[in-house]
This record gives sequence, C-alpha cells and structure tokens, in this order.
Amino acid sequence: MFNWQQLRSIKIVIYKMKTNKYNKKRETYNYTKQCKTIKMNIEKAEVNSKLLELSRQNIDNKAKKDLELKQKQEELLEQKRIILKSLLTPDAHARLSRIAIVKEENARRIEDIIIRNSQMGLLHKKVDEDQLIKLIEQVSGRMNKKEPVVEIRRRKQFDDDDDFNEEDYM
Repeated sequence: MFNWQQLRSIKIVIYKMKTNKYNKKRETYNYTKQCKTIKMNIEKAEVNSKLLELSRQNIDNKAKKDLELKQKQEELLEQKRIILKSLLTPDAHARLSRIAIVKEENARRIEDIIIRNSQMGLLHKKVDEDQLIKLIEQVSGRMNKKEPVVEIRRRKQFDDDDDFNEEDYM
C-alpha cells in the first residue's frame, strides 16, 4: 500500500501529465486556429488587392471615357461655332454672342433653330441682324407663354370696425 504522501505525489504526477497533454492539445488547437486565421487574412488581403486593382482599372477606364466624351463635346461645339459663323453676318453673330452671355438657354435655342433651318434648306443667304431679332422674339414669345401665371386672391379679413353696431350698446 501507498502512504498518503506517495499517493499525493502520484496524483500530482498524473495531474501534470494530464495538464501537459491538455496544454499540448490546447497549443496545437491554438496553433491550428492561428494558422487558419493567418490563411484567412492572406486570402482577404489577396481579394482586397484584386478588388483594388479592378477599381483602379475601372477608375482609369472611366477617366478615359470622360476625357473622350469631353473631347467629343468640344469638337461638336467647335463645329457648331464654325457652322454658325458661316451662317450669320458679323453683326448677327455679335448680337447672338451677347445674348449667350445674358441668357445662354435662349441663345442655344436660337442657334439650334438657325442650324435646323439651314439643314432643311430654308436659308438661302446669311442670317442678318433683322432676321435674328425676329428669331429672338419668337423664342422669347415661346418662353413667356410657357410660364404659368399665378394669381393670389386674398380673403377679406375680419375687421373690428365692420362689426360695430350702435344697437348693441344702447
């Protein structure tokens, strides 16, 4: 038989062995868990780098498209200026440019009308200042007709003087 001290030392040894096994299991579990998290972090980093690269490419493509679109718009505006210069007399062109400074929308409409008329073959000579003034009146007449008229009617408010009856005070 064992005495109590021997039993205690045996229990301690057994406890140490168990805890040692437990610690080893826990260490291996922690190690595998750390490996998994590291692998996941690496995968996330790879995915993020791919997304970043794709977004950069997308931004580059968008910037290129915006630049091309801007260049096309500038070319169209330049062509429009050249066409208008060939269709208008210098006085009419100067008047139209002054209108563009004040009311750009009206000037664009007038320009569109002049270009459309020339494409339809309605213009046989350059548009002079008198013809331009007629176009301006037409466009401004259309603009004035489109604006709705708002009429505000106010009700007559109650006034204390209106309610004064001498009979009430006698």
